[in-house]
Order: sequence, then structure tokens, then C-alpha cells
Amino acid sequence: MFNQSIVRMVIALAIIAVSFLAWRIINQRSLRAAGASGKESDTLPEGFVPGKPGVLSFGSPDCRSCVYAQKPALRKLSGELGESVQILEFDVTQRPELAKRYGILSIPTLLIVDADGAARRMNHGFVASAELRKQLSPYLSA
Repeated sequence: MFNQSIVRMVIALAIIAVSFLAWRIINQRSLRAAGASGKESDTLPEGFVPGKPGVLSFGSPDCRSCVYAQKPALRKLSGELGESVQILEFDVTQRPELAKRYGILSIPTLLIVDADGAARRMNHGFVASAELRKQLSPYLSA
């Protein structure tokens, strides 16, 4: 009985480890796809102004997480950081070509970009404003 429990626990841990590794690989591929055209300025969406870091938010009006959680978090972040960061929101139902170009697989998805527009971090799902601020901090001017 005890041995079966250990075997089940080892199997469960192996499944968790493989799932985590698969998630990391998919996340890294998505991040590379976000800047895949080589020259970053070629991949910048309209509205992005080089010179300050930003958050590219991909969502939809039908996505409850996007509307009721992520948008308020982005508003809070904008209020805290003001003009030092740019936040661009994109509706994937209206802009499917942009979602495809950035490798968006689920919504909400947030892409952290540096001042040159290079993709630095991709977040799948809701991200709180404090975490976004932490992720942006290396790219903000002192």
C-alpha cells in the first residue's frame, strides 16, 4: 500500500515537471515569435513609440478576465507609472493578424517590451499591476 502511494506521487511529480517544461518551451517560442522578423522596428505595432518601455495587452471584449481584471490592473499601472510607460491594448477579434504575428495563443496575454520594442516577457492570463511593475522595472529609466 505504501509503495503504491510513493509510485503514484512520483508519477504525479513527473507529470507536473513535464507539463512545466512544456509550458516553458511554448512560452519561449511565443516570445521569440513576438520578435521574429529580425529588426524590432519592423514588428512594432502601430501606436508604439520607441523610447520608452511598454505593455502590449491582447484581449477581447468577450473575455471576462480581460475586462474585469486585466483592464483595471493596467489602469492602475498607468496611474502609478504615468508617462514613463506606454500601454497598448489590442482586441484579437478585430486584429487577428496582429495576434498571429505575436504568437498569441490565449487571452489575456501581455507582452512586456523594452524601449526599443524588443519583446522581453510574455504573460499568459491575468497579471496584477504590482507584478507588471516588477517586470517593467529593469526597462524603466532611473
